[in-house]
Amino acid sequence: MQNWLSQNDFKYRVKRTVYIIISLALMFFYFGVFTELRTENVSHSELSKLTSLLSKESLLHAFGEIPYFFTIVRVPLKDEAWEALVSELVTGVNLKDPRTFLRGELPEFDLFDTDIVAAGKGVDYTDIPVDLPPPADLQPHPNKGVPPHEENNDVNSPTKPEEESPKNKIVYIYNTHYTESFLPELHRTNPDQAYDVQISVRSVGQKLKEELEKMGIGAQFSNKLYTGVYYPRLYQASRKTVLTAMKQNGNLQYFIDIHRDSRRRKKTTISLNGKDYARISFIIGALNPHWQENKKLALQLHYELEKLYPGVSKGVFVKNHEEGNGEYNQSISPRSILIEIGGVDNTMEEEYRSTKAFAQAFAAVYLEGKALPVNAQPDTQP
Repeated sequence: MQNWLSQNDFKYRVKRTVYIIISLALMFFYFGVFTELRTENVSHSELSKLTSLLSKESLLHAFGEIPYFFTIVRVPLKDEAWEALVSELVTGVNLKDPRTFLRGELPEFDLFDTDIVAAGKGVDYTDIPVDLPPPADLQPHPNKGVPPHEENNDVNSPTKPEEESPKNKIVYIYNTHYTESFLPELHRTNPDQAYDVQISVRSVGQKLKEELEKMGIGAQFSNKLYTGVYYPRLYQASRKTVLTAMKQNGNLQYFIDIHRDSRRRKKTTISLNGKDYARISFIIGALNPHWQENKKLALQLHYELEKLYPGVSKGVFVKNHEEGNGEYNQSISPRSILIEIGGVDNTMEEEYRSTKAFAQAFAAVYLEGKALPVNAQPDTQP
């Protein structure tokens, strides 16, 4: 009997050793390939593709101790943890999380990793905003063919004399995915081709600046183009732009990154008082220390927009690295948000209409019930 137990124990130890060797081989192989890639084609997203397959418990067990600011989390290495780690690396399945069995099999199942904090009219998990990258041929050099004088342009682009604009610029507006565009404006039908440098969300950012300044709220718009930046690195590039603006202007308090959804018209449009509006989504990244404050601001704007234009807001969505960037440069400030206005099928007229609505909601939140300018009231005429 004792001999039989010893044999089983020996087989178990051999099996465990083989698992460990395989897992280490896979990890060394991955990191070997990773380091061989050219620097410009590598970002944190590549590493996240590997780590997203693992639960946080497996990651902790795999590395034993993880520094986090001034403390160290130590986790004892257990036999079961190594087996779970190998299982997740090889199959992508966490035995303790049933969702991992389905994530790779059901389209858009990973959207359930997004939390709907506040839902707009008729919104459920099938309405969660989706951020799809451009086709591969548009990613490495999205600005191919752009006139040289328009590259690296980072100006306020005022539409009226500077002396007439509010002197204190407190809102900073920018577009990380500045090539996101709209099919009707491009006269195209393929959503994979809804990208353009000239006709894009940059115009929506400019419009928001104009609407805010009409209401006496100073705004600065960055018209920055990130020439030749590899798509996954755009958030890193726009982060530098925002940090530079903060150093140059200490009055900046709010930071708004404007995007558009990749979903189709039915999910991104609503009719109100006889007019079509591009629906607005507020996206918060959970992987930053300010996310609760960012969420609080987004909720204030959502509820104010609901009061002024019921249904225009799709709601507030919190995303992590498993379904999105997870950070969105929001660690820069507790008053930093990302908004998606409309989708690939919306027109610029609908975009501008909703941008004005958002500006009115922002003014109401910023002024906190104080007397609003006349043009901060909602449009009620059909």
